[in-house]
Amino acid sequence: MASVTQVLLLDGTIAIASHYLWFKPYEPTSYSYIAFVALLLVSPIIRLLQPLVYSLTRAIALAVTTYVLALLGSVAVYRLSPFHPLAAYPGPLVCKVTNLWTAYIASTGKSHWYYEKLHEKYGKVVRIGPNQISVTDKALFPLILGAQGMPKGPVWEARRLVTSRKAKGHRSLHAVRDLKLHAELRKPWNKAFGREPLKDYESVVLETSATLLERLRSLYAASEAKQGIVVDAAKWLSSYS
Repeated sequence: MASVTQVLLLDGTIAIASHYLWFKPYEPTSYSYIAFVALLLVSPIIRLLQPLVYSLTRAIALAVTTYVLALLGSVAVYRLSPFHPLAAYPGPLVCKVTNLWTAYIASTGKSHWYYEKLHEKYGKVVRIGPNQISVTDKALFPLILGAQGMPKGPVWEARRLVTSRKAKGHRSLHAVRDLKLHAELRKPWNKAFGREPLKDYESVVLETSATLLERLRSLYAASEAKQGIVVDAAKWLSSYS
């Protein structure tokens, strides 16, 4: 009869195998689906553990805890390994392992300062997440954002959900990740963004920009803090656009 240690080692092996055979190639995002598959994988382990620990509750706790810890450990090791696609890009160790740190920085509203310091330390291309890089090299911008650039990443799914209560029917040109659908939705706008039409917009853009600068200068002039003031840039830029 197998010992508790042997069964838990088998549990850890299953977790590592599920990382490389399922999580890594398919990248599931549904938490309910992930929980279902994980429970399905640890079910045999629970059955093996129950007669050894004399408690179904304890068997479930041991099996699930071991599986989760082994899975997280496998993910962390892979993200730090030279086999990861972004291994060549420098960045903070914590950023290579998890997005939780940058999420915390974002919650403070100081992401722009944080990324600026990272670029000062690491250079023009910095790894800011397990699967994310930040780029300040303008020579690379056309390759990323150009007509033949890179497709939009998963972050746009969150932006799509934020900007629409009906996510499934949301067809914003900016948030669409499917390249074929994006090309279809862009067709009516292609002429509007041609060289000649854009020249007609120039006077409007210049006038609106001048108005924005004038209002910001007036706010500064009316303030008593001559060393600078704090304004809601998002509000003003929203009005500007």
